[in-house]
Amino acid sequence: FQLRMSPGLQMLVSYAWPHAIDNDSHAYTPLLGPTPLSGYRADSNFDIRHSASIGGSYDIPGPRNNGFLKAILGHWSLESLARFRSGPPVNIQQTATVQSPSGPYSVTISPDVVAGQPFYLSNPNAPYGRTYNPAAFKTLGPFASPSALRQGTAGRNLLRAFPLSQVDATLRRQFNLHEGVNLQFRTDFFNLANHPNFGSPIADPTSSQFGYATGLLGTTLTPNASTAGFNPLYAVGSPRSIQLSLKLNF
Repeated sequence: FQLRMSPGLQMLVSYAWPHAIDNDSHAYTPLLGPTPLSGYRADSNFDIRHSASIGGSYDIPGPRNNGFLKAILGHWSLESLARFRSGPPVNIQQTATVQSPSGPYSVTISPDVVAGQPFYLSNPNAPYGRTYNPAAFKTLGPFASPSALRQGTAGRNLLRAFPLSQVDATLRRQFNLHEGVNLQFRTDFFNLANHPNFGSPIADPTSSQFGYATGLLGTTLTPNASTAGFNPLYAVGSPRSIQLSLKLNF
């Protein structure tokens, strides 16, 4: 929904309610055990069930009758973008040891689900007040031979991580230098309210930190930032940061 509310003020509101399902979100993921490919059909790794955004821009009116004040206070604009989304899926997997004639090796498999146990537990000391329940999953292995290897009953992408909410804002000033040429100074505020958005919890039930988030979302989205060229400081879900920039448009 797009609306021009008044001269200099615009708003754009969007909402999406998608559902992505597949058998494997990574074509290179090895599928272990006797489970057929159809048994892996579940929510995709990138399935975000609810996603909304609210964006707006406002050209701040400046003085009209005073040339000096107009030169200082004129041509300022304010922009903002608020983003909200539900949590992505989390695939519960464990590491198990398999004995083979050539020696033991490790595999990643799904554990078994324990009937009657809730998947989530209330915990006021954890992000968003909840953690996964270790008692809801029974780990498997070690396996005596490769033929004994099997997948557990925990379905793929069974649980969910945390939602995201973030507000970004920009204050900019434009200097019209010549026809078709202008200089723009802007200050960008990422995560203006410094709202904490946490990454996915530890999904290995053999870990002592199972079910706990150990980092912010921005750092988990760019784990190889130093080599990939991405800066987690400006990624969605990072702590508040401010960027100053000067741009010449021609």
